[in-house]
Amino acid sequence: MFDHLWAFVDRARLGRSRHNRQGPWPLMAAVALAFIAMAGTSGRAYAQSLPQYACVQNVSNSEYLTSSASQLANNCQSNQVFQLVAQSGGNYCIQNVSNGQYLENHATQMSSSCTGNNEYWKFTTTTSDGMTVYCIQNQGNSEYLTAHKTQMSSSCGEDQYWFVTDAGFKCIQNIGSSEYLTSKATQMSSTCNGQNQWWKFTQYQNTTYYCIQDVGTLEYLSSHATQMSSTCGNNNRWALSGTWTSGGTMSSTCIKAISTGEYLTNKASSMASQCNSNNQFWNITVAPYSVLAPK
Repeated sequence: MFDHLWAFVDRARLGRSRHNRQGPWPLMAAVALAFIAMAGTSGRAYAQSLPQYACVQNVSNSEYLTSSASQLANNCQSNQVFQLVAQSGGNYCIQNVSNGQYLENHATQMSSSCTGNNEYWKFTTTTSDGMTVYCIQNQGNSEYLTAHKTQMSSSCGEDQYWFVTDAGFKCIQNIGSSEYLTSKATQMSSTCNGQNQWWKFTQYQNTTYYCIQDVGTLEYLSSHATQMSSTCGNNNRWALSGTWTSGGTMSSTCIKAISTGEYLTNKASSMASQCNSNNQFWNITVAPYSVLAPK
């Protein structure tokens, strides 16, 4: 489910440049804004669908909220993962997991604690281009988080729409050796507790194949296994034999390079012509985001 969501977001990013939109955006924007006007931007609370750990991406510029608050980033790596901590009254504290600090109402600052309205945020939903997006409103000043980084907005329009999605980071563990694939590609690790062992699976051009991207380096696993690639082209497509669960995991799957027909093995630096033993079977699990947070 989460991998389909990431593919959906990636497709949205490709078509949502502020100066290069496709489709009837002005009409859809008018409809969306009319809806907001009727609803008073209050929307409906959507707390039950918010992930505990999330990447927060602005719709208008496709950039992500970061740990520095005053900056946005082009990609969602470990420093851009936020923990959404539920509070009473449907509010949330937005805590960056890399530094443990909380987003507060000036947007340019972070706080070491989350104890009141200046750090409380309300997430409400609306629709933009047929997509569900969030308005994120601070409860201290009633202003909305915006794409302009150092500014807040008194209303929620296009620049204040955000995707709030599970980060989609995975651990890839070999069943035979119980070791995890790492960003070095040729090495395995006994643990999966940091971004050098975390991966993101995204669908390749709306097919059933996947690009497998390292979260730390943003490079892609290639069919040569011993190499990584800066892009995901035909030679870097992978097929999975398993089925994703609703929790975003997969058990006992073969990982097959489409261009060569070979399978990833527990040696990492070598490939196999068949997938018929635990040395070629893998479990894909959700990365333990909580290990990033300061103790």
